[in-house]
Amino acid sequence: MAHVLSENAVLYYNAGTYAAPTWTEITNCKDVTLGLEGSEVDVSTRAGNGWTESVQGLLTASIDFNMLWDRGSTDGAFIAISAAFFAKTSVEMLVLDGPYDATDGDSQGLRAICMVATFNRNETLGEALTVDVSLKPIKNTSAAPTWWTQP
Repeated sequence: MAHVLSENAVLYYNAGTYAAPTWTEITNCKDVTLGLEGSEVDVSTRAGNGWTESVQGLLTASIDFNMLWDRGSTDGAFIAISAAFFAKTSVEMLVLDGPYDATDGDSQGLRAICMVATFNRNETLGEALTVDVSLKPIKNTSAAPTWWTQP
């Protein structure tokens, strides 16, 4: 069984277009969580002999992480994410368990165009300012969220 260390996972945003992506690593992040959940659909019938029966329905995703607050930033990722939040626009994300250009061809994760749902600044006394970010896929008819595997 191969294991993957979390410090080898990589979070990217697309600085290009969907058709010709320019994946840019977000290095100003920590404690990334890729939340994936399937909804439950009740398909119970009398044939179930008194048992509730379910199937998996729609999938839900969220990308949650925190970044150092970077006032007057030259950090492209911080700029892209904060701009998307305040302008109510989207940012395309790629959340992988390894590098995008991995030579072993094994990296995989979620590719999705997202809204910035949460952009909470934390001002804990004695600590650096940070921002908690939560991203969620948006409706996009030409680019639905996909489970991406290294080509």
